[in-house]
Amino acid sequence: MDLQAPEVVPLRTLSEFVGETTGRATYLKIDVQGYELEVLRGAGTVLDDCVAIECELSLTPLYEGQSLIEDVTKYLRDVGFTPVTFVRGYTDPASHQVVQVDGMFVRQALLPA
Repeated sequence: MDLQAPEVVPLRTLSEFVGETTGRATYLKIDVQGYELEVLRGAGTVLDDCVAIECELSLTPLYEGQSLIEDVTKYLRDVGFTPVTFVRGYTDPASHQVVQVDGMFVRQALLPA
């Protein structure tokens, strides 16, 4: 196995995948190496059934064309989710800069007023 060779991975939307499994999502965890916003945009009605979403968010670009924390957070706010916590993820050992965090978002309607 050549670890440097490109890997071809079949793509399906999240709604296609969930429809093949339970048909209903309540807690969604996304860790797709910079492709979070695309997954969320392709989730379709799956997000309607979610009460919480956790995803890895980058504070600085690590992958070509990826979305950063502010893009994903804005999208999730726009579809009714509020950030409730961010947990430190990857920290660059040389610069000590926090590069990634795990973000937890909860459906706004479920939070106390």
